[in-house]
Amino acid sequence: MYVRHGLNSGAPARSASWRGSLCLALIGGLAATGVGAQTGTGTTAGSTTGTGMGAYASATEPGLAQQDQHGGGGSYGSAYAGSDYSWIPYTRRGYVGVSLGNSDYDTPCGPAPFSCDNRDRSVAIYTGGMFNDFLGLEIGARHFGKVNRAGGAVRAYGANISLVGMLDMENVNFYVKAGAIYGHTKLTADPLSGVPVGTATGWGPSATIGVGFNFNRNFNVSIERSRDRFRLAGSGRTYVQSTSLALKYRF
Repeated sequence: MYVRHGLNSGAPARSASWRGSLCLALIGGLAATGVGAQTGTGTTAGSTTGTGMGAYASATEPGLAQQDQHGGGGSYGSAYAGSDYSWIPYTRRGYVGVSLGNSDYDTPCGPAPFSCDNRDRSVAIYTGGMFNDFLGLEIGARHFGKVNRAGGAVRAYGANISLVGMLDMENVNFYVKAGAIYGHTKLTADPLSGVPVGTATGWGPSATIGVGFNFNRNFNVSIERSRDRFRLAGSGRTYVQSTSLALKYRF
């Protein structure tokens, strides 16, 4: 009786221990499944967030690149920013332009009764670029027409290079140009006038002052006054002044 009782009392204990181990295993499996599901959800959410941020960055990058090329917020920002493109090495914010105006020669007329005048049309073409917001470099060519002098005529033209100082605001800009012109002059005259004739070439100072108005990011119209010095045949020199209307296209 004692042995049978002992065997019967031990069987329920072993059955209970087996059921407890099974419950613990099920609980552990469910817990692991829940953690994996949460981790997967977090990873998916992170991937979705990363994809969304990448799409946003891709969508905004062209706008940022465009702002870097053409300037900050607003139509101009505080000033025209321009692009990095220029025909002048080591400069940016490049431009090309053309100007038309009136020239005024400071040449002697010779003795009377020879006809004399000092004014004609002038034309110039140029290109330039900026080293920074205030300083740039410009090269160009100018022709100042032909005027009567001492029974003949004088004409002057040349190629110039200038440093440009600019204060560029939202709708208006002020600038000065200072440099040199390599000029060519040709003089003709009546033999009785006693005025030297022939051609002359050489360097002379060149200066311009102007004010411009911005229509948009690319087009600018300005009014400018220039003064250039040329050599004349017979070791003489003369100044030619011009007042011009210029049209500038900025890259």
